[in-house]
Amino acid sequence: MTDKDFTKISVTARSLLLKKSITNIPYAKEAAVIIFGQKYLEDYWHKDYPPYAPVYFTGFEARSLSIDKILSTIECKNYLEISSGLSFRGLNLTVGNKIVYIDTDLPQVIERKREIVEVLLEQKQLKLKGTLKFDGLNVLDEETFVNVVSSFPEGPVTIINEGLLIYFNLEEKLKLCRLIYNVLKERGGQWITADIYVRENIDEAKRLRSHLPSFHFITEHQVLENMFTGYSAAEDLFRQCGFQIERHEVSEVFDQLKSPDFFARKMLIDRDKIFSALNKGRETWVLTPISSCK
Repeated sequence: MTDKDFTKISVTARSLLLKKSITNIPYAKEAAVIIFGQKYLEDYWHKDYPPYAPVYFTGFEARSLSIDKILSTIECKNYLEISSGLSFRGLNLTVGNKIVYIDTDLPQVIERKREIVEVLLEQKQLKLKGTLKFDGLNVLDEETFVNVVSSFPEGPVTIINEGLLIYFNLEEKLKLCRLIYNVLKERGGQWITADIYVRENIDEAKRLRSHLPSFHFITEHQVLENMFTGYSAAEDLFRQCGFQIERHEVSEVFDQLKSPDFFARKMLIDRDKIFSALNKGRETWVLTPISSCK
């Protein structure tokens, strides 16, 4: 099983998994070893990091943990994660719970992920209490989206995403909101999105991120332009589409994060400084339908 070729995994997914390998996110480190090898990973952990790394890396851990914390308060049997990349939340939850978890992303991504999970199951001798499925899904393809949801058993569905909306323009955001609204209105459940990124001034946002190695990717995909101009703008959009909003800030999970300690030791940076920078621009929201979508 370990002779699989994982070199075709997207550069962004691989890069994000490397960042997560310094955290306690379930199976991130083990999956990174499968893809990169133990020696590469150890060299990565011991390299010199640039000044932006503490906030940049910690943000991804906070995003993931915020979802997990909310999920721990929800009783649900059906879970759909969209655009999941190399997140192994579905594996972690189905190991310990009798649930149905459908993990989705674009077909070429989800097939590579299925192979990694097969290796993890074999290496760690894991047994699933629940059911873990993998489906290729473009979330803006309404017919496929509806078909995936219809494969769940009866009952409410919890829909999850970490990073997705920052790649969508307003029209695409509205389409996704309406698709999810219709599903939740019919079946019940909630949408947990950790993708509420905000920026007020586009020029200032570009200046602050121009030093990032991913800045070309950010520019190419208009990530900054696709961020909300503020939390009020995000609220307006979701309320327009009939959602009730429950907001969760970084402060709710920051004390549980491992990456600030990693950088505090390695770069002698204070945790409070990391928190201050991190707490400005992203939240995780729980969205539930309350009225007719316009």
